[in-house]
Amino acid sequence: MRILPQPGRMYNTDEPRKEDHQMDREEFLKPSAAYRGVVLWMLNDRLEKDEIARQIEGIHTAGWGTVIPRTFNGLRTRYLSDEWMEMTQTIVGLCAQRGMKVWLQAGYMPGGIPDLPVEHAHRGLFARSGEERNDGDEVLAKDDRYTYVLRTEKNVVDLLNPQAVDAYLEKAYVSTWEGRFGKEFGKTIEGIWVDEPHFRPPLLPWSAELPEVFRKLWGYDIANHLPELFRPTGDYRKVRHHYWRTVSALFVAHYFRRVHRWCGQHKLKFSGHLMGEDTLADQISWTGDAMPCYAEMDVPGIDHLTMSLIWPSRKKFITTPKQCSSAAEQFGRDEILCEMYGVSSSGITFADRREIANWMLLHGVNQRCYHGAFYSLRGRRKRIYVPALSYQQPWWSDNRLIADQFSRLCYVLRQGRAAAELLVIHNVESGFCIYDALRNLKPHDRVHEPEDIARLHTELTNLCDNLEQIQRTYHLASEATLAYLGRVTQDGLAVGNLTYCAVILPAMLTIRGTTLNILRAFRESGGTVLLAGNPPELLDGSPSPELLESLARYPRVDNSPQALKKVLDETVPPLFSLAAEGNADAVRHILVQARRTDEGLVCFLGNVSRTTPFAGTLRIRGKGKVERWNASDGTVTLPPQEPEEEAVAVQVDLAPLSTDLLLLRFSQPPVRVARLRERITRVVEIPCSFRLKRDMPNALTLDVCRWRTPQTDWSEQTPVIAVHGKLTAERYRGPVSLRFAFRAASVPSKICAVIEDAAQYEIAVNGARVCVGDLPYYIDRSFHPVDITHLVREGENSIELTGEFTPLPPARFSLASLFETQEGTELESIYLIGDFAVKGTVVPDPGDPKCVRYRPDFVLDSEEAFCDGNLTSSGYPFYAGRATLSAEVTLPPAGAGEKVFLQMPSLDAALARVRVNGKEASPILWEPLETDITHAAVAGLNTVEIELVGTLRNLLGPHHRLPGEPDNCWSTAFNYTPPAQQRAEHPEEGFVWTDEYSFLHFGVRGTIRIVYRACERA
Repeated sequence: MRILPQPGRMYNTDEPRKEDHQMDREEFLKPSAAYRGVVLWMLNDRLEKDEIARQIEGIHTAGWGTVIPRTFNGLRTRYLSDEWMEMTQTIVGLCAQRGMKVWLQAGYMPGGIPDLPVEHAHRGLFARSGEERNDGDEVLAKDDRYTYVLRTEKNVVDLLNPQAVDAYLEKAYVSTWEGRFGKEFGKTIEGIWVDEPHFRPPLLPWSAELPEVFRKLWGYDIANHLPELFRPTGDYRKVRHHYWRTVSALFVAHYFRRVHRWCGQHKLKFSGHLMGEDTLADQISWTGDAMPCYAEMDVPGIDHLTMSLIWPSRKKFITTPKQCSSAAEQFGRDEILCEMYGVSSSGITFADRREIANWMLLHGVNQRCYHGAFYSLRGRRKRIYVPALSYQQPWWSDNRLIADQFSRLCYVLRQGRAAAELLVIHNVESGFCIYDALRNLKPHDRVHEPEDIARLHTELTNLCDNLEQIQRTYHLASEATLAYLGRVTQDGLAVGNLTYCAVILPAMLTIRGTTLNILRAFRESGGTVLLAGNPPELLDGSPSPELLESLARYPRVDNSPQALKKVLDETVPPLFSLAAEGNADAVRHILVQARRTDEGLVCFLGNVSRTTPFAGTLRIRGKGKVERWNASDGTVTLPPQEPEEEAVAVQVDLAPLSTDLLLLRFSQPPVRVARLRERITRVVEIPCSFRLKRDMPNALTLDVCRWRTPQTDWSEQTPVIAVHGKLTAERYRGPVSLRFAFRAASVPSKICAVIEDAAQYEIAVNGARVCVGDLPYYIDRSFHPVDITHLVREGENSIELTGEFTPLPPARFSLASLFETQEGTELESIYLIGDFAVKGTVVPDPGDPKCVRYRPDFVLDSEEAFCDGNLTSSGYPFYAGRATLSAEVTLPPAGAGEKVFLQMPSLDAALARVRVNGKEASPILWEPLETDITHAAVAGLNTVEIELVGTLRNLLGPHHRLPGEPDNCWSTAFNYTPPAQQRAEHPEEGFVWTDEYSFLHFGVRGTIRIVYRACERA
């Protein structure tokens, strides 16, 4: 069965890709919408045309180029109604006016279809134990231990069934979008996005066609070998290997190819991402072999959740982006996408965003998908898949600073073709042999996978990591792709568009006969093939003496950076080599990505260490002139460089987590550019005593209350989220009262209570009724301030809300919550905002160095005239806004050739803007934490202002996680749930509730310095 596309339809190696032209400096300076990323715009409330227009203008101003109008939890406009379609038409029209693009979401995701005919529903094999019963099961076989049954998932499409997929296309693409918006296809509407087409572990995928296809491919009946799919009996490794190869072939042929064909016929890009690509066991259970799937996508993609680059397996996040980008490059795909930032933190900074995006770009990604912009933060919406990368954030007006930089990088990283020296064979098909469905009953638990298959993934990840540590460029290859597109040429081993100089096999259990034949021919032609792990012992899943004899002639190499470097340097001259000045260990933190264009060789390199800077020499093999393309400002300059006999030596300085973008122009004559050395001549410290100016009122979040209904007395103090959960679980309907308490040491000159949907409550402050006025919203359009200044008194105060409670209806099935309209009451925290300080008891040991922890004894007090720079511990722990620190400092005059910099010791904020004597300097976004103020500093007295831009984290939480601020924030992080009752879908969700409050530092810790530097040629 052909599982890969026809070469002529996908790419043509005789014609250059459209990027093979001279790089456009104007496009680099001002990238167009194509390079500006795609934002998942979570439409999660009642939609209004004026608000849609306001938010689209904000997204455009923020520097993003394409929107995906996505249904999300909390939607209150009925999905696919005439009103919904009218709103979608408005979105398309507004984007067209601004030169933006729209990707529609598939009308329904394959994993969540309402009213799905049973004959089109996913069916899977399950090994049922003796006592277990399920009325819908169809029994296929029995043995002494299990009954082997087919089980149906009634809302999941059978993606191995061509008739089911055709019906799905009709429902989710044709009837949903084509009739209404077909005229915009290929114009403003550029693509259709699909989220996570997948199987349903622990079920093993099945279809009516599978047994016959299996028999034709392998010559025996899978129905007679069902126990081998679950138990280590008989020739189970061969049966499992054959089974998963068959399933993977059907998945590509019947789902991916059909959707791709439909999109191509309608001038649309097919994009999205798969499910569970992150480890071998997870990839197999949800997808089979992922790499051939990417071949059928116009914009193949992945997703990365959390802020951790070892998520989710505690191993470096390498193979997921690398397998996607490898397949995309081999099949001539222009765009390689990564969805990023979901479930990270509402406190995510520009530096955090850069670290994640740089990692993905260094592994081949060149299109960012932002998760996500939230239409509304009303109720539960503020807690589901944070952060909101949207207008509610204090940094929103500065977003273009980071958007422009990464748009420039993505422009360059789509030019030409990838220049990968090495090909690493992916070992997913070895995982087929030992995939254990009975030990994969918790599919998302990637931490406790079976040791044998986890070891294969570890070996592959380590090999990739080791190659990166020695700056070797490489791709992964699926054996399915290699069988179809692999060929030996005079230049090396070609796979589709690309040619490789050497092949490395990681630890493997089995290998295809087609792979072995290609490697044999490649080696006989003089190519290098290395074994960097235990060699395969099976051929197409079966023992083979021929295989063992053939592999015995292949050289072996330890899977370590030192051993790989030694062997590879002897056989394959490196494109790049690095030499560090001083700290030789710093070299291993530098990753390199390369591309060949008509003009030369692009080198994108990055320092992935959070703490270790790099200074040294990069040698690029080839002759010509090297340019530095500066993503920060769009300029092109000449870095320090020295021509050598067969290379150019370039001086490189990389701060932690920074990158550099170089172009070696082969057609330009070499040049010598001497290095500029800087030395510090003087330092002036600014005392840690600053005046403070806020742009927003200070805040105190009240998230605990007493509550009652007509049937109950006032409760003890209870988290509001627990009250809501209890009343919802009991399906209570009727009046409910919440009483919030706070203390004031002094009465603020201005104070408001911010209440979501305030008009639905009767509000009393210290027993006096309050009317809802018409004040501007706070943070989100659903957050309504109510002025209570005249009612607040010194000492104890109370705010009482009384309203009707109607429970939210449960979704019909899990994914239905994304598009069903669910009306009901959502009890939420309230916020005090105004001119006050929030004082409290700081816990000496917060447990997390990123955090400040307070006891729950807050009191409102007067603001102080000065602070030390750390706002979280100076009366502003809940503050969400911008805060400007100002001080005066006397400076000496700058000497001839000297430059003056403001240098920060730390930055606990999304970013910082700097003004000296009223003149703006370049903003400080990340390391190095300094900015040039030469143009603004004067001899004598200077006024220095540092505008710290905050986030929503300290206002909205989660506040009560005992660990403080882990690298993830699932919706469960906000729950008040005793540990024994937690039911986390993902292991990293687990946490212990504490009544204490945890905040991120906001401000500057340490001494700010003014540094004078003199520059001289080396």
